[in-house]
Amino acid sequence: MMSSDQMGLGDGALADHPGAPPSRVPASVAMVFQHLAHVLDSSVRSSPSVPVPIREFAAEHCGVAPGEMVCASEDLSALTTQLVGRVLGRLLHAHEHAPAGVAVRGVDDNDPPHWERLVVDGHVEMIPSSMAAAFPSGAITEAPVVLVLEERYGDRQISVWSARAHAEQGYTVLQEILERARTVDNPFRGKVLEATIEMNRGLVFRAPKPPTAERHRLVLPDALWEEIDLNVHGLFANLERLQAADLGTNRGLLLVGPPGTGKTWICKVLAAELAGEVTVVFCSARAVTHCIGLIYEEVKWLAPALVVIEDIDLIVPNRAHAQSGLLQEFLLALDGAMTSHGGVVTVATTNAVDSIDDAAKRAARFDRILEVPKPTEEGRRKILKTYLDPLGAGVRASVDVQRVAALTEGATGAELRELVRLAVLHTDGVVSTEILVRLANDGAASTAPGMYL
Repeated sequence: MMSSDQMGLGDGALADHPGAPPSRVPASVAMVFQHLAHVLDSSVRSSPSVPVPIREFAAEHCGVAPGEMVCASEDLSALTTQLVGRVLGRLLHAHEHAPAGVAVRGVDDNDPPHWERLVVDGHVEMIPSSMAAAFPSGAITEAPVVLVLEERYGDRQISVWSARAHAEQGYTVLQEILERARTVDNPFRGKVLEATIEMNRGLVFRAPKPPTAERHRLVLPDALWEEIDLNVHGLFANLERLQAADLGTNRGLLLVGPPGTGKTWICKVLAAELAGEVTVVFCSARAVTHCIGLIYEEVKWLAPALVVIEDIDLIVPNRAHAQSGLLQEFLLALDGAMTSHGGVVTVATTNAVDSIDDAAKRAARFDRILEVPKPTEEGRRKILKTYLDPLGAGVRASVDVQRVAALTEGATGAELRELVRLAVLHTDGVVSTEILVRLANDGAASTAPGMYL
């Protein structure tokens, strides 16, 4: 058996099997002869092709009778399917010029191989999502094997077919592919990911370009940043110490506050700061609603990881006001992350902390609940200056930022940004203190009370 480091480097030919029954004419060759016969004599009608089952295709490749074939297989999650597809695609590329070559077909004989786009940091890679690939002896192991990756109606599986005499080699190939896919060849580790739901596929992960948010653009109390750094950066920095002392290496952080105070921006800042060393997973509402348990199951292959769940009050509301099924699933998934996983921090946000069930807020689920407040007058002055400065030296010199800040008590950072935007629209960019004061007094940039996404 080849080592995992040697997989994909061999270029041997099919092995001979003395005493094996003669193999039938390959289906592809038979179709060529059938077509030639029709060209030479139009009275010869082509009979419909008979689909060749995977087992017979694998038996023909391995040079044994179909009854001598064995199959090692494993069900896959959505993420692992993508990762296994990437490994399979690279194996195909590594052996495309091998003397014996690699035979590729669809899982169904009448269906072609399927490929899909894998996007990581904006880079697109085409990977197989459903196909059968026959590798000759000496390619990925001494014996010929057939790898089958299939996905049907949300069910996913990888199978390795081999002759019964080489069953152990086939099983080892399966385990090596899974290990490589989840660890050394895993392109998602250390990336900023989106967990979402796709029709007919279920939970999938995408890796768009990471955010470039910087914390200096967000005006928050120093004490709040200290708590965030302690509970997030601090945990990741002390994973080995916590693990050695059996103190647990998972943590939950709940950010609460009115809309527009910067909760989402905090999550983006953390993602920008942690990416590379930590995997960051932003979860869509649909993914949390339908696949919260699966998300945390996948996270174990991505840890150390930061899981971000925004507007959690809309997903797991108080059981007194909604069905408790989703809440129960969420709590069980969170408990699993806290006990069976290592190096996972969950950061959730909410505009209405009182609407979240108390069971979700207890320690060991969300260890810390941090308030993200509206800015003080000094904070509003800094925020206004941040948005006004790029408008030019004339605006910076003419606008009385202190006066505008004093008039906007209770405004959030998002509302102050909208105030400056409106001023630009009203003046074609020539913003003055008077227009800002008028818009502030009119409440033009205020947000109506209520629940917001």
